[in-house]
Amino acid sequence: MLSGTLPPEWASINLELLNLGSNSITGTLPPEWSQMQSLQSLTLSSNQLTGTLPAVWSIMSTLQEVSLDFNMLSGTLPPEWELISLTVVTLLSNNFSGTLPTAWKALVNLNTMQISNNRLNGTLPRECSSLSRISTLDLSKNSFVGTLHSSWSNMSLVQSLVLSSNQLSGSLPPEWAALTQLGRLDLSNNQFNGTLPKQWEEMGGAIPPFSSIPQLSLILREPHRKATRLAHEQLLDLLKLICAQRRLRNGTCHRFCVCVTFLFFLLSTCHDDCFLLGLLCV
Repeated sequence: MLSGTLPPEWASINLELLNLGSNSITGTLPPEWSQMQSLQSLTLSSNQLTGTLPAVWSIMSTLQEVSLDFNMLSGTLPPEWELISLTVVTLLSNNFSGTLPTAWKALVNLNTMQISNNRLNGTLPRECSSLSRISTLDLSKNSFVGTLHSSWSNMSLVQSLVLSSNQLSGSLPPEWAALTQLGRLDLSNNQFNGTLPKQWEEMGGAIPPFSSIPQLSLILREPHRKATRLAHEQLLDLLKLICAQRRLRNGTCHRFCVCVTFLFFLLSTCHDDCFLLGLLCV
């Protein structure tokens, strides 16, 4: 296992990929590495790095993937990081604070952004709607406040959107029905109210036959109730909608909602060739 600090002298090496993940490297991120003008992928996850993200790294014009998860990095996210080349940014489980920079709307080629389990605050930027190629967005376990923006419906390619364990409030935007590629939507542990928008029926069709479902997780509103799981050997995606909110009320029982009693009946009586239509929201 490697230890020590990151050598600033490596800036002169013509690297395209650098992976030093899962070591015991300490110290800070060298600003000098901004001179690595051929670097495309940088992985420093699971180390003991401290300090901030160097704003000067914004000149690394070839950088496509940055993975700095599970370190002790802190400070604010640099708005200077307007790297059009970036496709993956993962910063989860650090100590970043402050807001999500609105300038990051320039990351138009971004496919994955995971910044969960930090200390970010403020409101969710309306400008995120410019991330038209985003597939995975995870901002969970922070301290974001405010409401969900209807303009985020422009993120038409998003497949996984996780905003759980924040302090978000307000109603759920009907416009999000346009997010037809969603395979996972997690809004649990927030302060939402109102009803489930009827328009959300358009998000997906039928849940596949039970024999094709890898795992069915039913999240109940009461926090003391355990989730019910149904596992199978076949591996296909299961479309989930997690709305584990006490204050969230199913104002009218839409076609895609199944009451708890009937759901448990189905789980106890269905065979492998059974199927449920729509999304399950309990």
